Amino acid sequence: MKAMGSIGDSFVGRTGKIRCAISVLAIAGSLAATASQALVLCRNTGGVLFALPACVTGFTPVNVAQIAGLQGPPGPQGPIGPTGPQGSAGPAGPMGPAGSQGVAGAAGPAGASVTATFANAEFASGPSATWTKVVEKTIGPGWWVAVATVADLGTADQSFGGDDLKSLATACRLQDGNGFVMGNSGSFGSFSESVKNYSGLAVIGGTAVPPDATGTVGLWCRSEFDAVHVGPAQLMLLQVGEIAP
Repeated sequence: MKAMGSIGDSFVGRTGKIRCAISVLAIAGSLAATASQALVLCRNTGGVLFALPACVTGFTPVNVAQIAGLQGPPGPQGPIGPTGPQGSAGPAGPMGPAGSQGVAGAAGPAGASVTATFANAEFASGPSATWTKVVEKTIGPGWWVAVATVADLGTADQSFGGDDLKSLATACRLQDGNGFVMGNSGSFGSFSESVKNYSGLAVIGGTAVPPDATGTVGLWCRSEFDAVHVGPAQLMLLQVGEIAP
């Protein structure tokens, strides 16, 4: 019995040595093959891995990812690297299309030009019931507006006439050199020995003088019952762009 045990142990030892020899030969053959071609992992039916040029009959190809324990745990994350330098500025983009230009507004009409001229008189008098010229002004071509003012209308030198109450009626008008009346106004009152009535009035009118011509505008006054007496008077003439109807 002791001899049989020795023989069995010897057989087991020899079998292990044979497997080791085969593995060594397989590894050696694998190392020799790496010099000429790529190797693949193959597993036999006993679960032993071999690195061979190709898996032959009885061997199964094995993927590296299928081998448990070959891949170690992930290592710790390394420190964050320093910030890289600022990159250079990129080229400027193309210029956008120009916007459309707005339409200019229409020009407004030119403003009318106005020119003023004056004529003055300190005093004027004339017979009763007669038109007497107080002041006159010569004007050139164009449209004209005339404004006349008269002060101290009355009969001051004859205002004391006793106890009788006397009537006073005075009128003034604007007219051109041809006698065309462009405006008129009147003043009516009364006076006695204890009351003197002096009045004033204004007259407004307008006229036109043809191109390349001249004209006149005059202020005329008249007292119906007595001699006419006129104090300071003024005639203002405004040349305008147009007088509308």
